[in-house]
Amino acid sequence: MRGDALQILALESGIYVGYRCPEFTWDCIRVNMDARCFCGHVITMHNLKGRKKPCGFHGCKCGDFNFVPSRPEDVGEFWLRKRPDFNPEKYRVRCKCTHSHTEHKPNRPHGCLKCPACYSFNSAHICAACDRHLEDHETFFETEKERRAKKLPVGADYLPFAEMSNLRNAVLTGNEDDSSAFNAIPEAHRIDYKPSTSTTDVVKRSNFR
Repeated sequence: MRGDALQILALESGIYVGYRCPEFTWDCIRVNMDARCFCGHVITMHNLKGRKKPCGFHGCKCGDFNFVPSRPEDVGEFWLRKRPDFNPEKYRVRCKCTHSHTEHKPNRPHGCLKCPACYSFNSAHICAACDRHLEDHETFFETEKERRAKKLPVGADYLPFAEMSNLRNAVLTGNEDDSSAFNAIPEAHRIDYKPSTSTTDVVKRSNFR
């Protein structure tokens, strides 16, 4: 499934998932279907129907989906992809104790499983969008009404590069001249979509599993 599928689903269902510092009026990252939780499992392995979104992977103790960047570009480590032995599937952000997020407890404060003296995850990186540390960020599941109240983008403005149609098309379809994915979104969702104001109701309607 394409990484932007969740962003299109946001328009269709009225539920948006963003990663940002609580005081921001923009998302540092628009969370997508490939998104990974601090526990190491992807968003689709979590139960997204309630206020808390625990992981459903057998044996995982994660009590709530907590997005963590899974690409080096997201945390300013652009040079890693130039290394001949770099494996993007194995990449994990690390704590200052040198261990990755999957080597820490899945629930806050994310104490390290290997360092007795590391009581909480302190990121060794900063966000490429805001220059703040991972622990300053939160994951938000919001309705359109909630986002409008916070002056956050909704509808077509939520899509990547919404203000530049050629780049938007490139993200959605891989071809900057192909607007089929954007045009396939019902007009109501693109311009004046008014979803339910209940986060739980919207998630139930979305087939978001």
